[in-house]
Amino acid sequence: MVSAKSGCPGTGLGTATMAEGNEDEYEIKRMQWGRIRLSEEASKVTDHEDWIGDLLTVRREDVGLRIGTNNFQRKLYASVENMREHVAKMNKLKMDIMVGTEPGLGSRQNISLLKRTMRKSSFKAVTTSRDNRTIGGGIVFTMAEAWARVPHELTAYMPAEREHKGRAAALVFENNIPGMHHKVQIIAVHGLNGAEGKRDEAHRMLDWIDRERARFKETNPMATTVLIGDLNAAQNTALDTDKGMVREVETDEEEKDAFVLETIKDMHLTDVFRGRFPKLRAVTRTSSRGTNRLLDRVFVTGEAAGHPSTGVAISKHKWLDAGSDHLMVMLDLPIDTAGVALHRMPMWEPRKEKRWVRDIDDMG
Repeated sequence: MVSAKSGCPGTGLGTATMAEGNEDEYEIKRMQWGRIRLSEEASKVTDHEDWIGDLLTVRREDVGLRIGTNNFQRKLYASVENMREHVAKMNKLKMDIMVGTEPGLGSRQNISLLKRTMRKSSFKAVTTSRDNRTIGGGIVFTMAEAWARVPHELTAYMPAEREHKGRAAALVFENNIPGMHHKVQIIAVHGLNGAEGKRDEAHRMLDWIDRERARFKETNPMATTVLIGDLNAAQNTALDTDKGMVREVETDEEEKDAFVLETIKDMHLTDVFRGRFPKLRAVTRTSSRGTNRLLDRVFVTGEAAGHPSTGVAISKHKWLDAGSDHLMVMLDLPIDTAGVALHRMPMWEPRKEKRWVRDIDDMG
């Protein structure tokens, strides 16, 4: 008996099979398709005047979401000038969303000032903070007008430990229009410093992230999830750090906090930069003191990771004139929940698959 099923590109799995509950197999195929597409990009030119990775100076017409992450090193809340410069930079690059870590003192006054400043430019800020008395921690989502208009809901990580509050947050956008671009989940993360010495605390935060991801996936199995931020973790010492400049490094040597990234990969998420450029040495922390590492990363679900419209790059320039010891990372995705893409691309392409199925009846 032969059956034809309509499903997702390259997954080798039809929607009927997914509906039967075989979600683990579905997710494996989803990631495999993404990795195949990523491997096709590995030979692309990676060094440009302003970018490391893809050339993202001009926004393509099929990009529905241009999102970035930057560790502000406590500079965003520091002045209105910095806030205005931040908006100007986003406008120049036609960015939709910026996920900012370490924005500065998250006092009520500073948060109110940021929100007012964003509104004057038709932007919106959504914030989470450790408390209103310390300059450490906190995450800020800043959104341009079109994405700010899309209904969204924030869920913040608020554990008992004060130091870890506000270090992760999930923002879900839903445009109330059924279809491939209906919803997207953005999980912002500011990982723990020295996670190898705080494994229990790190795993508690990672468990929360995985629960939020799984809860979203349960009701939106084909929707895109983006995990983005300063993860404070690296993997391969030779590729993700500058330690090779001061000592001999084995090609397979791993960082002590690599378990953080491995745990995220186990959530069926793909590191877009490393997937597209697996042999490119790069760092996002750029300080004259200590080791520089590739700490700021973006992970996405497989259909987005391997999509031909997806692009990712590390900026070669500081984001604010006030400075930071991190470089900005930017990602282009076809997901068009806000309806801003000039040429909307499908996230999934219909396909047919033929399978031979053994038919066993009473005659054997």
